[in-house]
Amino acid sequence: MTDFQKRDKSIKIRVSEDELSRLKENAAGRQLASWLRDVGLYKKTKRLNPPPPVSSDLLRQLAAIGNNINQIAKQVNTSETAASDAIRIIVELDAIQKELSILRQVHARKD
Repeated sequence: MTDFQKRDKSIKIRVSEDELSRLKENAAGRQLASWLRDVGLYKKTKRLNPPPPVSSDLLRQLAAIGNNINQIAKQVNTSETAASDAIRIIVELDAIQKELSILRQVHARKD
């Protein structure tokens, strides 16, 4: 829309108090009507509040856990699982569960 075109139509919507607060928060200080037009008409959906950064140590540890799970899945899928292998798999899965619990505790403390 060019700057000289007159805006003579209005839209009335009803929102809850919580929704209004969230809209204002998402507008990040911009005039709400202008922000809603940008989002609705021009699909300007750039996140004004990016997600918090994730620790590279946490990402490395999660990748290691994912690799462990992939190795276990490959072992289970490529052979008939004997009882001794099943026990070993359970032990490995228990170790992964413990690692995830530790990561959750450490990460929760940083929030």
